[in-house]
Amino acid sequence: MLILFCLVCTAAWPGSAGLAGAQNTQVTATFRTEDHKSPSAAGLAVLGCIDAAMAPPVCTGSAPFYGTVVFRSVDALKRPSALRCGITYPPQRVPGYLQADGTLANSAGAAGVRLVPTAGCQPTGLQYEAEIILAGSADGRRPEVRLKQYKSVPDQATADWSAL
Repeated sequence: MLILFCLVCTAAWPGSAGLAGAQNTQVTATFRTEDHKSPSAAGLAVLGCIDAAMAPPVCTGSAPFYGTVVFRSVDALKRPSALRCGITYPPQRVPGYLQADGTLANSAGAAGVRLVPTAGCQPTGLQYEAEIILAGSADGRRPEVRLKQYKSVPDQATADWSAL
């Protein structure tokens, strides 16, 4: 069974202090397989191209991706929930893509995704559900991996996703 580890994860709060003026947190992460290999080193299949202009396995001018991470805010019962932090943010899915080296990237191919911090928001118990899908190997030896992680995003300049 393939297990996914998040080895290096950080978040940065760009330019805002306090929840009333909060726009979002830049969350970055690096994911590896259970044997600590990057997706490309582990021989995982290319699922697509980040900018979707080309079809795999040829991603000319764009980065191939080997997995996805979809974030959504959930309440204490793990149901999709709006974030109420002075401003109400409706429930939405924020997609991320796992590049060849395991880096989490946004839809433009830049490192990280932007999330509204859950700290101090309502309803009580808010977290982000990260649904992680890592491709199986191109040769069929490794199956696709699907898992979920639930974590709160703090109201601070930086945070290590793996330490939350």
